[in-house]
Amino acid sequence: MSRSGNLVLSVRTGCFLFAVAAVCFALTPSEYSLKAAYLFNILRFTERSGTSATGDYVLATYSAGLIEGALTDLQGTPIRGRRLRIRTINTESELDGCDAVFVGRLTGRGSRILVRAQSTGILSIGNEAGFAASGGMAALVLESRRVVVEVNAQTLTAGGWRASSHLLEVARIVRNQAP
Repeated sequence: MSRSGNLVLSVRTGCFLFAVAAVCFALTPSEYSLKAAYLFNILRFTERSGTSATGDYVLATYSAGLIEGALTDLQGTPIRGRRLRIRTINTESELDGCDAVFVGRLTGRGSRILVRAQSTGILSIGNEAGFAASGGMAALVLESRRVVVEVNAQTLTAGGWRASSHLLEVARIVRNQAP
């Protein structure tokens, strides 16, 4: 084979390997899309006791970062006969009319949003270790490159929610931290 033939073959091989790598990386879920999928399943496998809500299922997000982009792809997906609608919020007063809230950071406004969610019975899901033990109902925690779901069954029950056995089977159950 000539030198130019080797060059063409090398370029073709390089392009092929680049294309294969691009496809593999495109199919590998990111932390954000994984957390969005877990979050969606938490919404699916929890329900408010004694209510039959109608209209859209409204998920508020605060400081969600790149997870919000992954959640946007789930907009309109049914949850127990209701369509999922994502609403970005910046303050606790914007929680009115929401069924659930995802809090990306618990500092500052995030802690005020959690307090408001607790007082109004809104399902609260966080993105940090310790969120569920700090009074949130559930948290998505990254440990050793794995997403771990933490559920605070005590807070869920106090807020008028219940989790299905499917969720409780895969979750780590946590308790409220002593003040």
